[in-house]
Amino acid sequence: MVETYDHINAVFEILAGGFVLVSVRQILIDKAVAGINLLTCLFFPLWSFWNIFFYDHLGQVLSVLAAVNLAYAETAYFVLLVIYSRPEPENLAPVRWLTKKAKGQRHLSPSRWQSRHWQHIEGD
Repeated sequence: MVETYDHINAVFEILAGGFVLVSVRQILIDKAVAGINLLTCLFFPLWSFWNIFFYDHLGQVLSVLAAVNLAYAETAYFVLLVIYSRPEPENLAPVRWLTKKAKGQRHLSPSRWQSRHWQHIEGD
């Protein structure tokens, strides 16, 4: 009976890791986060790492492997939240161009900034 619970728990842990990786993918696409409390998000990777040791103590092998999957996904999610929640110069470039106009500097509209941005990325 314990193996059945191990299998069920492992499925939930694997699904949770998959859902977290969807969020990781979205952050990598958006390169920004908003409305996220980092302290709250720190709790879940810590809990995931605890589960690795806890499931091992219970002898639930599949849950241990699934918890490793979830712990790595949660850690990647938290690291990306920290990286993209900081105001970095490249993240603020469109705002800087729109709000501050230095002496002798032409004002760039968002569309002109984006075209320069994509040219830089594509290597033109």
